[in-house]
Amino acid sequence: MKLKKIFFILSFFFLIPLFVSAQMTVTDQIIPSNLFSGQPISKLLNQLFYIGLVFAVMLALIMIIRGGVEYMTIDAITSKERGKQRIKAALGGLLLAFSAILILNTISPGLTSLRIEFVTPERISSVQIETDIQVAISQYTGMSEQQYQEFLATGKIPTNISPTAQKILAEAYNMVGFETGTIPGTEAGKRACAAAVNKLFEAATGQQIGGGFSTEQMNEVLKQDSRFQYVAGGTSAAQPGDIIISPTNGSNVGHVGIVANNGAVISNHSKRDNRPGDKSEVRQNFTLSSWNNYYGNRKNLPVYIYRPL
Repeated sequence: MKLKKIFFILSFFFLIPLFVSAQMTVTDQIIPSNLFSGQPISKLLNQLFYIGLVFAVMLALIMIIRGGVEYMTIDAITSKERGKQRIKAALGGLLLAFSAILILNTISPGLTSLRIEFVTPERISSVQIETDIQVAISQYTGMSEQQYQEFLATGKIPTNISPTAQKILAEAYNMVGFETGTIPGTEAGKRACAAAVNKLFEAATGQQIGGGFSTEQMNEVLKQDSRFQYVAGGTSAAQPGDIIISPTNGSNVGHVGIVANNGAVISNHSKRDNRPGDKSEVRQNFTLSSWNNYYGNRKNLPVYIYRPL
């Protein structure tokens, strides 16, 4: 029984690293090699592979020496036989391991080398994201100065908010009906809320908020950017032209929009596949109350209000 254990242990220290190596090589074919770049874990696995091989050889040599000593120094027949069996088990383990190496190397030399590296995927820069937004919805040009003045004359824009908020609100109303389903990377407009707000903000002020397509990243910009003021009172203190945002948390998808008149919210509407004729577009699709109920209560996401200065 003990000799079988020795054989198993020697085989284990040789074959497990090889199976791991082979698995890593297969994974390397599935995952693009340029997805990863030199992290310490790859070096550690490589070192463990060779340490396992060295340990197995050393253990085999120790068993061979022990068996040889038993065979030469003990006269009892049973001891001599046990020594021979110990040597045979050690040699068998080495033979099995080296046979496995030879077979795997014959099939593919890559199977006996550890060639996987773990790394974080390269982050897309905010400049690239915002460039993508520019290209994706460049067909929305915003209001001309004349159109803006004519819109002001309608009385839809409150006079007790800042000039920046007035322009943002005007662009939000002007953007209602704009189709977002053609924006790449947004699942046919289902994740286009941040892109739409970025675009209308750029049309109103000359520059985007930032954060690209991500409400989480946009919220980080809003918290730190001096162009915006956090409204501590939440939706009860919101006024037209404010930005309302519930940032995404993991798989719990959030949303962002612009507060309009009478407690309404203008934001991207995601197409419902089960509704014939439905489409992704900017709509007046929430109220402050319904936003609180859906994102705050049902989805358990925070609801933030930021005021453009």
